[in-house]
Amino acid sequence: VCKTAAAAAGSDWTVKNVSNTSSTTVLSDNTPTCTSATDTTNGATTANLVLATSPAIPPGAFVEVDLNATNPPATSPACVNDTSCNTHFVDAAGNTIMAPQAQTATATNASSNPPTMTSATGAVNDTKVFINFSQPVWCDAANGFAPGDFKLQSFQTGVTDPTFTAVDVANNKCGGTQQTTGTPLVLDTSTALPSNTTYTLTFTQPANTSGAVKNVFNVALASGSAITFTTGAADITPPVITDADLTGKSAVSTNFEHSGDAFTLTFSKKMNSTTAGAVVSIQDQDGTTAKITCGVVGANGATCSFDTATVTNLVVTLTGDLSVIDAGTTPGMAIPFNITAITVIKDATTPGNPPNILGSPDRLVEYPSEAGG
Repeated sequence: VCKTAAAAAGSDWTVKNVSNTSSTTVLSDNTPTCTSATDTTNGATTANLVLATSPAIPPGAFVEVDLNATNPPATSPACVNDTSCNTHFVDAAGNTIMAPQAQTATATNASSNPPTMTSATGAVNDTKVFINFSQPVWCDAANGFAPGDFKLQSFQTGVTDPTFTAVDVANNKCGGTQQTTGTPLVLDTSTALPSNTTYTLTFTQPANTSGAVKNVFNVALASGSAITFTTGAADITPPVITDADLTGKSAVSTNFEHSGDAFTLTFSKKMNSTTAGAVVSIQDQDGTTAKITCGVVGANGATCSFDTATVTNLVVTLTGDLSVIDAGTTPGMAIPFNITAITVIKDATTPGNPPNILGSPDRLVEYPSEAGG
């Protein structure tokens, strides 16, 4: 199930010690919040209820947990497939949960087993490390948690190891409260991870705290906990051009030669976005050649930029008229023409692979409607 935005833990649940019928306030439950009415990816079959400390429920007590009805008959919204339900909890098909209903159990001592780091991973040229734990954990900033509590060491002479600078919000599952435990903890690194490097990842507990990384029972990860991982092999595969299209054309002539004329090259992999000073060499079908310099305004200059979404599409737009180096049968740069070489531009690996232009499956710049373009 997942939990709708209207969910309220205090009214959804009643937890009581049956022997004295006293109820203990439910502060929260960590059932995932629905991202849609029929959520199939964000649901869970297990959830933790976090209780107030008073009145305490001692070990050995007989406990009743009640899921309360929020939708008695004749109220809105309507139950789905039940006459009485709690509309805050739905399954992937949109069915609401039948309520009221109860479960009983005997209270036991909370687990004293601390979480441990089970594995860590970091991809070559990436700037994040995934730290997996034996139990869901939460990162207690109020109790001293900071990314710098974790340290990477390669123990290589003369090598400056990356440091952790921040929590990777998009991927991190280590929440900031007892109610939001999860795994992995994902941290951003100060520099990209190199290839074929073994790191020891060590956690150091902040001084004078009761635990900065803890499980749902507030048992802390032990200071000095460590684990090793090795980054992968270096990427030595050069990118190639998979598509080349004319995307801008002035009406002044039929050749590629005037300010505003443009083409787009699509590469086979993510590229480094640096283009300043890059030289793109071109040649048409009758042997006319020219060189275009990125970041230059004027003759044979162009603006060159990659798209920000995939960083695979390079747009080259002339900022001045094109002067040819070698004139073929006709002096102008006739369309279609080939890309014959590119300098400076590399892929996003470190230190970066230059593109294999002559081995590219499509380096012929032509109008998009033409075959192969």
